[in-house]
Amino acid sequence: MSEKTLYEIYDDIRENKQVDVENLKLAVLTYRSLLWFSNHDLEEIYKSNTENLNIKLRYTTATERYQKALKQQPKVWLGKENIPGTEEYKEQEEFCKAILNGYEKWRKDK
Repeated sequence: MSEKTLYEIYDDIRENKQVDVENLKLAVLTYRSLLWFSNHDLEEIYKSNTENLNIKLRYTTATERYQKALKQQPKVWLGKENIPGTEEYKEQEEFCKAILNGYEKWRKDK
């Protein structure tokens, strides 16, 4: 097992590099733990603001999205454009990089 950070593991996955199975397991468990804390915080915010329609909608949407993802195969839930190595992913990455490069050029020219 390497000494890579969570972000380094994530970045390797995004770049479609080989990732050690143990690192993958630990990364998934870490993200799951972070998600639990986030969901718990969101639930607490909702419980203390049940009259706020915006908070109720956000909480309901987040809960439904989470439940839907748990019941689907990851490749289905993600879609081809979000799976490293697919043509759709490559196109999406090129598009995003073009936008970022355009923004950086705009900032330099400003």
